[in-house]
Amino acid sequence: TFACAETLRHPNTFEREDGTPLHYQPVNLKDWCKNSFEVVNQLRINTKSSFQRYDVILLLNGLPLVQIELKTLQVSPRKAMQQIVDYKNDPGNGYTNSLLCFMQLFIVSNRSNTWYFANNASEHFRFDADEHFLPRYQWAAPDNKKITHLDDFAEAFLAKCTLAEMISRYTVLIQS
Repeated sequence: TFACAETLRHPNTFEREDGTPLHYQPVNLKDWCKNSFEVVNQLRINTKSSFQRYDVILLLNGLPLVQIELKTLQVSPRKAMQQIVDYKNDPGNGYTNSLLCFMQLFIVSNRSNTWYFANNASEHFRFDADEHFLPRYQWAAPDNKKITHLDDFAEAFLAKCTLAEMISRYTVLIQS
């Protein structure tokens, strides 16, 4: 996860067939609004031992960086968080065996309650019966009023310039 996150943020180079270098950076960190976005619904990834379906994946410049898990109003977003943890703990998971290694951010919602959290290292990524909780957050308006309804959250947080800024500027890499 760290190596993929680092690849997103640092300039990279590869050599073309004619021997000239091509310098690139997968995410535009200087002008967030110039990144391109795509939405994938109900992505299914089958590996040797896993068959998982992701509700919504947001692609930034073609790379899957945000996963959104949705539950019905009667179901706690905690169930969606547990589902993500279960997916990550699955030995055949797509987070290590596919482009999902670039995943930076998770969003969970049951329409009325919406939370977001970073893709942390395993030792910091727990959500279990022993009451180990993920560090998770709710978005707030400038007046510090929480924005919990999914539609309002999506309008504020998932605006392409805001989301790209969150991913490129506020996701902190800790190598240790």
